[in-house]
Amino acid sequence: MQYLYLHGFASSPRSGKAQYFRDRFEELGQSLLIPDLNQGDFFHLTLSRQIAQVAALLSPGEPVTIIGSSFGGLTAAWLAEKHPQVVQLFLLAPAFEFASHWLPRLGNQYHRWQETGVLEVYHYTAERLLPLSYDFAKDLLAYDDRQLQRPVPTLIFHGLQD
Repeated sequence: MQYLYLHGFASSPRSGKAQYFRDRFEELGQSLLIPDLNQGDFFHLTLSRQIAQVAALLSPGEPVTIIGSSFGGLTAAWLAEKHPQVVQLFLLAPAFEFASHWLPRLGNQYHRWQETGVLEVYHYTAERLLPLSYDFAKDLLAYDDRQLQRPVPTLIFHGLQD
């Protein structure tokens, strides 16, 4: 069994949750792969890029369990939809319907983002604002979570404030 942890949006493998899971897996003598979904290029981040990045890490024929936090949970769900070797998901406040929840909250910033092509986003690991291309929003709008139809055993932890 291959185990992956996918961090959230504007986060990294150094997040507290990622490190917590790494430590617990290490105590159990299990390997946990925690890819950096930023790929050293937060500006060009897209859901499609994350899906492709993680898909390339899947071992052919080996069953996979994915732990995903927030946007990493959304990525995990799309991976499970497209890759039958993903046999179970553990999702922490998965960012389903991310576009319909996050984009409207941007208000006028969203229109400026469309016009300029750049939005400054606070990146929790970098501890500063980083630019993000409008391609992120365009790509995200191409995904309809209602198309997630493949039955996969899934455990979801979701808090009241998530």
